[in-house]
Amino acid sequence: MNGPVDLWRRIADAAPDDPAGRTRARAILALMLVQRFGRGGPRQDLDDAVGLLRGAVAALPPEHPDRVQHLANLAHTLRMRWSQDSGEHDLDEAVEAGQAAAEATPLDDPGRAAALFSLGEVLAARFRLTGRDADLDRAIGLQRKR
Repeated sequence: MNGPVDLWRRIADAAPDDPAGRTRARAILALMLVQRFGRGGPRQDLDDAVGLLRGAVAALPPEHPDRVQHLANLAHTLRMRWSQDSGEHDLDEAVEAGQAAAEATPLDDPGRAAALFSLGEVLAARFRLTGRDADLDRAIGLQRKR
């Protein structure tokens, strides 16, 4: 898996200076790092992926069509990192990113159910960690909305 990661790292470094092109290349690199981590790669892959996805979200205006997917990927990657003994702050940020992705997904978008499901999963994980009833109530409510 080093080959694709190295290739996308070079592509991201050489991408044009326009926000959309460079951001898209870095987001793909982040996904390659997450995949490599899932296949036994180092924990640093998740840390690097989180940084790249945070940058992707920050680089695009709220109305940009790619931003929702970057938010969803950031939420997922933060949850993965939390599951590797990271702090509660990763779950808090994952909830924020997941909430922003769900809110930015139009009601008639086929991806809305997935966004709500993912947010519910992160809220349920945070409930298991903290015991906050509000997170569980919200997670259950989101599952009913799908």
